[in-house]
Amino acid sequence: MMFAAIKLVDIAARSLFLLLVLFSLGDRAAGQFGLTVTLITWFTFLAGYERYADLQRSLLGRTADEIRTLLRAAVRFFALNHVFLLPIMTVLLVAWVELSVTVAILYLVVAVSEHLSQELYRLGLVVERYRVSVLPALIKNLALCFGFALWVALANEAPTMEQVSWMWAAVSAIALFATTLVAKRIERSTDPRGREDQPLGLKQQYQSSLTHFKLGAFALGSLQLDRFVVGALLPLEQGGVYFRHVMLVSFFYSAVTIVSYNRILPSVYAAARGAVPAAARSIVSTERRRVLTLSAVALVVLSGVTLLWGRVFSDAGLAPSFLATLLVAFTLRICADYNALLMNAAHREADVLRGFLLAALPTLVVNLILCFIFGIGGAVASFACGAALYLVATYFVLNHASRQS
Repeated sequence: MMFAAIKLVDIAARSLFLLLVLFSLGDRAAGQFGLTVTLITWFTFLAGYERYADLQRSLLGRTADEIRTLLRAAVRFFALNHVFLLPIMTVLLVAWVELSVTVAILYLVVAVSEHLSQELYRLGLVVERYRVSVLPALIKNLALCFGFALWVALANEAPTMEQVSWMWAAVSAIALFATTLVAKRIERSTDPRGREDQPLGLKQQYQSSLTHFKLGAFALGSLQLDRFVVGALLPLEQGGVYFRHVMLVSFFYSAVTIVSYNRILPSVYAAARGAVPAAARSIVSTERRRVLTLSAVALVVLSGVTLLWGRVFSDAGLAPSFLATLLVAFTLRICADYNALLMNAAHREADVLRGFLLAALPTLVVNLILCFIFGIGGAVASFACGAALYLVATYFVLNHASRQS
């Protein structure tokens, strides 16, 4: 529970930092920043190749020597992905987001730091001694959050995109160095100096994670497709307004993922491994009810604030109707994720992929049409439609798979 609390504070600090930047920058710069954060998210996904899913299951019950071998192979795997992805990331930041080469390179440092901290958090979920390695990321995000807030409060003018990039990259570089030192110290302290097992080859790692990669690509695509459509169809100024709304509400999704989804994941996997599918479903059902209750309370609070202090939203350039729609959309998305968790725990990754495919094309069509016709409002509505389609698809595939088995 403490590990989940630490990660929740970490996510809260990072989200608050991103929101402070988005609301401090002008509309155009906010649009650039939103697209940059989106590309960083995709970089961390592609560099990780969803390797963590296979690793988490492989690391359970292993000796320290076996864990060390698996992790060293994973590090080589990630390094190769960085070599291929960093040049592509640079081109996209310069050509699409319209950043200078210097600023683009600074955000590459951020991307690598974000990826490493994410992988170590996932490692800590199943190997307890690595949990301390998330502390540098926590300190980094707290420093960014409070440092940037102080900067904005004391500065005489609004920050620029270049200033934000220097600050984020500098703090990320320090955190990256500290994280590496902590991880190496953990490895040395647990090294039994025994026989070195044959490590997994790169080709074998790509093959073993291919299905999870496909699943993750559809999952992330369905969650962030709207951001790419907004970046492609709308001017950067309108994109900035949209990113402020979606990133504000996405904190709810991130918080629930940390506190609920990741917390129950080991229990659901253990129940499924023990051939007790009813127990796994019971765990998920309980969490789903809690999330729905939390979401309902959040909507009531949002409605109350709108009625009593509606000017707070208008002064910040926010639309309560957009926030409420996005909150419902993220809630539907969370419920769909629980369906996918049950199928993943039962090693039915192909069924999860089938659910993504059923929802992918209709979501893309709806997103393009509504965003093109209605602009930001259409993008918000299409996000909710996509979440609903994903929930229906995963529910159908989950229950169909259960009947077939």
